[in-house]
Amino acid sequence: MKNNLLLWLLLSVPTLDGLAQMYYVSPQGRDTNPGTLQRPFATLQKAVAAVGKNGSSAQIILRGGTYELDKPVVIERSNLTLKAYKDETPVISGGKVLKTNWQPAGPGRWKTAVPTYFRQLFINGQRATRARFPNAGQWADQWFQPDTIQLAQKRLVLNHPIPAHFAQIKNAEMHATAWWHWLRQRVARFDPEHRAIFTVTEPSPEVSGRKIDHVDRIHFENDLAFLDAEGEWFLDSLTRTLYYQSMQKPTATFVYPIAERLIDIRGTATQPLSGLKIEGLTFANTEWAMPAIERKTIQAGVWGSLNGKPVFAPPAALMLFWASDCRIANCRFENLGEGAIILGDGCRRNRIEANQFHDIGSNVIQIGWRTNYVGKGKRNTDANVKDGSDHPLYFTYETPEAVPSHNVVHNNHLNTFCTTDLGGVGIWVGYSPYNELTHNLLENFSYSGISVGWRWDTLQQEAHHNLIAWNEVRNGMQYLSDGGGIYTAGRQEGTKILNNWVHGIGGGPVLGEGIYNDAGGGYQEIAYNYIERIKSLPFKFHRNIFNSINLHDNNGIAGKQEVIFPERATVGSIRTTDNAPPTTELYGLVRKERIVLNAIQFNKGESTLLEAGKISLNTLAQWLQSQPDTRIELSGHTSNEGNPTDNKSLSGKRAEVCKDYLVNTGIETARIRSVGYGSEQPLESNSTEEGRAKNRRVELKIVE
Repeated sequence: MKNNLLLWLLLSVPTLDGLAQMYYVSPQGRDTNPGTLQRPFATLQKAVAAVGKNGSSAQIILRGGTYELDKPVVIERSNLTLKAYKDETPVISGGKVLKTNWQPAGPGRWKTAVPTYFRQLFINGQRATRARFPNAGQWADQWFQPDTIQLAQKRLVLNHPIPAHFAQIKNAEMHATAWWHWLRQRVARFDPEHRAIFTVTEPSPEVSGRKIDHVDRIHFENDLAFLDAEGEWFLDSLTRTLYYQSMQKPTATFVYPIAERLIDIRGTATQPLSGLKIEGLTFANTEWAMPAIERKTIQAGVWGSLNGKPVFAPPAALMLFWASDCRIANCRFENLGEGAIILGDGCRRNRIEANQFHDIGSNVIQIGWRTNYVGKGKRNTDANVKDGSDHPLYFTYETPEAVPSHNVVHNNHLNTFCTTDLGGVGIWVGYSPYNELTHNLLENFSYSGISVGWRWDTLQQEAHHNLIAWNEVRNGMQYLSDGGGIYTAGRQEGTKILNNWVHGIGGGPVLGEGIYNDAGGGYQEIAYNYIERIKSLPFKFHRNIFNSINLHDNNGIAGKQEVIFPERATVGSIRTTDNAPPTTELYGLVRKERIVLNAIQFNKGESTLLEAGKISLNTLAQWLQSQPDTRIELSGHTSNEGNPTDNKSLSGKRAEVCKDYLVNTGIETARIRSVGYGSEQPLESNSTEEGRAKNRRVELKIVE
């Protein structure tokens, strides 16, 4: 009886882990409960209130299920861990499940009342298409292009006819490219007779010298007249009626977003936070907003209207301010209308690692975020240097302590991002130094992948000594122009762009570059990168301090590389041809499984390295130098031809030769284990010559 009473007491009060508070949350709980495993809270808000703003370390453990928020949860304490219960998936959602009462609204169309207005809809966990014209694939392309551009009259004449009944449309939106700008703005009226539209404001960012062009792409959203394709939807803002195009009555789960942000971690300059951990959570279903000034992107998701007026940056699901030594790991971010993670003022030594990002509306990760500011430049007394002091995006931090720095973004997978704000980027670093962006995989995006720097002149900025290394960036620049897989702007002393693999860049109208060093760029090292299958230039240098850039050993070409000017004096590149890395598995996400080092080959019966193998091992040596705590196993393998004992001995010698080569480059012997397996671990059947060839190999495995 006493033992049962003691067990009941232990399960009925928050447990202590050392001095740590520990609270549990479950969608099946109640906020009147004490927050234990057996009697959990129901909401994250209650758990955050329970841990308070002060005290020793605390943990909030979330059970599986969905936690709906209509506004962000604010955290104002240090040494707090938010994590998922073992083997469960808690989802922090900015949306709500729509309660529907579908009624017929015409052939293949249904309608239901909704409680509020929203700009996105997720059906069974997938983003649904808001009614648009033209539909994807309606013509050879899925967009209009302007034939005639009259900015002062706010008029565009389009290259395809406009249906006559569009003359009655009043609340449509134009979504368009303007080279690197992305425009989301209101349509004043359609003029079908002349294939023209009139916009409410100038159909381009007023603050930019680059305007919408004849190569740009336009489509329209947000009117019932556009609703004609299976799976499209339209929401009438006046009647709050949702229309859905489907041949069958909808039975799926519909989720509509409400909140733009989910968690705000807010320290201050006088009371900074530290030691927060967020592990294993899913963040989903946030909204994007269309403000009165519209969303005309100037650069990398930041929008504004006129010089001397504020500019704004996209918010994110998870926002940190004055927070240091925090870790966000093994989380998933999906179906977001805006961004995923922001490190704002005073954020230092934070780690964002091993996270999954899918269908992110705007900039995925932002370091150095600032919004609602009037751009200002630092005055320069050198008349020969354009200082851009009237640039709408420039700002300076009020104090050195506010500058975010020394943050790490490592081993994250960014897939299909900037889905609402097509002018956004994957990883954005503004005025922020000493950050490391390493081993990330970025794929399937409309504009640039990684963007570092926030000045377009030759003045030194607060973005410097950043490291961009071992990332794989692929299938980007699919819709906009004048960007790159990796893009940097301005003078950035000490910044290194090393050992990245950029491939499959292009799809926008013009100027899809591999590594793009833009206006004022200089004093950087760009080396050991591999670039292939690029629409325009594999390496582009535009209005740079050309002789200050340390270029060498790119695309497998050994030695110093010089900038050449094939077309004009302000745009340079280097002489190179497409080339893939010898061991592609070393780039992007860190792999724990065995990696076949295909470039390492030996003559039959020998253990002497060939030149191709040396190149591969040089790359592996650089990779090991970048990860000083990593230990590896090199294993040799053979086919089943010959004597098994001899094969095992030969495979061991080949692995040992590879190890010796790496040790001679400076890698510690203790970090490498070599072993020969002979024919014991075939990859393919030894019954064919092709299979036997694949079985003769050297493999790499990470052991620590």
